[in-house]
Amino acid sequence: MSNCLILFKYPLGLGYGNYVLYYPKILEQGYEIANNLFVNLFGLSLSYSEILEIITTGHGIAAKAAVLSTIILSGWVGLIFWLIIFRNSLKYIKRLNIENTKMSTWGKI
Repeated sequence: MSNCLILFKYPLGLGYGNYVLYYPKILEQGYEIANNLFVNLFGLSLSYSEILEIITTGHGIAAKAAVLSTIILSGWVGLIFWLIIFRNSLKYIKRLNIENTKMSTWGKI
């Protein structure tokens, strides 16, 4: 949820210097949005303990995946980068499947 907030509040990302300054605030805002959503939909509240520990101590103040980390640091540029890699990978996999299918039918003739 906080990654979506970053894309709209900071379209060019937080960068490597401002990351430590802005990310805790955005993380807390993302928690509030997600918690309100869970309370309204399911009547359950999310635990705030991990978020509080990250905000107060600074330990583990990072996205837990490379894609999300790139989006946080680079904004839309990082998202577009990963979308291009995803698209090219899908094209490559489809091409491999077509070639494998041709090879398997050619050997049976």
